[in-house]
Amino acid sequence: MLKFETTFKMSKCILVVILISCFSLFSCQNYFTEQTIETLEPIETSISLDGDWKFALDSSFDGIDHDWSGGIPEAFQQIVHVPHTWNIMDGSEDYAGKAWYQRNLVIPPDWAGKQMRLHFEAVYHDATVYINGVKAGEHKNAGYTPFSIDITNLILSGEKNELVVLVDNAYSTTNLPYKRIFDWTND
Repeated sequence: MLKFETTFKMSKCILVVILISCFSLFSCQNYFTEQTIETLEPIETSISLDGDWKFALDSSFDGIDHDWSGGIPEAFQQIVHVPHTWNIMDGSEDYAGKAWYQRNLVIPPDWAGKQMRLHFEAVYHDATVYINGVKAGEHKNAGYTPFSIDITNLILSGEKNELVVLVDNAYSTTNLPYKRIFDWTND
């Protein structure tokens, strides 16, 4: 599952709540009620990014040569549903190489000034993430593992943001499956 997270910095507030809670528990056991606990602000809020994405295989490196980091040209786009693997699509079952994913991302205006991260449950095996055409980060040689990328300084709150992910599952000497000599699906 792919999700977008925002985190509030509340460590001092949490420490004060813990200290007050400990004092209250020792001095008068029923000081804090369930209603008080329920009114505390959440520390983390997330938006799922599962769903429809624009997608393009890039066997001829058009995306690299023509810089698709800001978006995939319409002539190359098709719609896929994330989570997704292109190795189940007709004609690309044995494709190993680059592909691009793209979608719009609108961040609520009240998230301005908050720390924001993109969290991926897995991308096989290399991922380079762009926000509004700017490289936000990458995750290399580590397919099937979760990772997060801080996008706080790249997001425009309350506006449309373009999220593009370049994925590469080409056989390699630096990850499994090693080259193409192992009996392992490359998706």
